[in-house]
Amino acid sequence: MAPKPIAPAPDDSNNVNGLPEALAVFQAQHHACGLDKTNDFKNFDYTSLAATLQAIQPAAAQGICHTFTFHLVGMEGMVVSRLTVTHAPSGGTLVSEFPLQVGGKLQDVGGSITYAKKYQLWALYGLANASTDDLDSGDGESKQRGQTAPAKQQNSRPNSVPPKQQQRPVNTAAVKRDPAPAPAQATETSRQLDESKSLLGQKFEPLTDEQAFAALDAFRDHFKLGVTHASSENIQTLEHAQWLHSYIDNLLKSPDVLPF
Repeated sequence: MAPKPIAPAPDDSNNVNGLPEALAVFQAQHHACGLDKTNDFKNFDYTSLAATLQAIQPAAAQGICHTFTFHLVGMEGMVVSRLTVTHAPSGGTLVSEFPLQVGGKLQDVGGSITYAKKYQLWALYGLANASTDDLDSGDGESKQRGQTAPAKQQNSRPNSVPPKQQQRPVNTAAVKRDPAPAPAQATETSRQLDESKSLLGQKFEPLTDEQAFAALDAFRDHFKLGVTHASSENIQTLEHAQWLHSYIDNLLKSPDVLPF
């Protein structure tokens, strides 16, 4: 009797078992992450990794968990981010890989990893990155301001991340202000402030989101502003603008160390 041929070993990288059913239960109730962060200088709202992780947390109730690992591919040094989503009760898994840009500054590597993680999680958990999925800009991540959003339904789905906290009024008593200029100087001072803020916008362009928020948080803390998140609207004096110019100049000279 001729021996029976040996069947090839199964590919266990996507041995789904009960994972699709568990994901279906999760996706029936959760569909979006929400836009929880605002980059005022680059003029867009976006979804952070923290909001993404918060949005997928309810999946744990269905026995779904995930891990990230990083792998060197080929001889050219390409690195991929590998997301493995597992259904703990059945052992079913799904795997997604995303190539990373690992050259350049340390902040660029970190930003690339964060970017990859968000997109992989959105894809495998079936989530949109905004409360409405028809306002995404060309890069698939940010919603540019100035667009008219459709009216929101009264009964939204339960997993929307709470909107970003409203900015508290500026504590004017705690904000350091330049002495009130004489009437003849008021227009010139205002013009200088507008020009300085315009240059600041250009300096913010090459910064990563993490660097930009670090600069704004440092600005808020230095001047003891009574706001949760500082923005360009809080730059009210030349002293404010000059301090931020100095901070960003030092940051660009030594990107691996946050100044001040």
